[in-house]
Amino acid sequence: MYLLIDTYFSNIMEKDEIDSKTAMQNNWDFLVSKAEATRNELQGQQADFKMNLIRGIKALVIDVKDFRYNFETKGPTVAGLEPREALNRLRMFSDEYSIRKRKYDSYFAGETLFGLPHT
Repeated sequence: MYLLIDTYFSNIMEKDEIDSKTAMQNNWDFLVSKAEATRNELQGQQADFKMNLIRGIKALVIDVKDFRYNFETKGPTVAGLEPREALNRLRMFSDEYSIRKRKYDSYFAGETLFGLPHT
């Protein structure tokens, strides 16, 4: 808009508006340079983030296998448990499951972000 005004109606802007335009241009230039610096910094960190994601996924896969084994061998469906003990175990495993589910959701989003196949 200011380019059109400067080109065709350069004499109608007041000093306050010219000062505002200059300040806005300076702020815009600063914002663009800050965005470029941030982009370059994040590109440098991308490899580290991707490696940490892959490590975390591998650890989660092992953790889920252990969790499933523990659930099957020590969970609420073990024969001979009192109902109260079975309920306590169910709550405990439910809490542990929700932790793993949050990790899974986070890693799933990371795989999508990096364009990796979902594991």
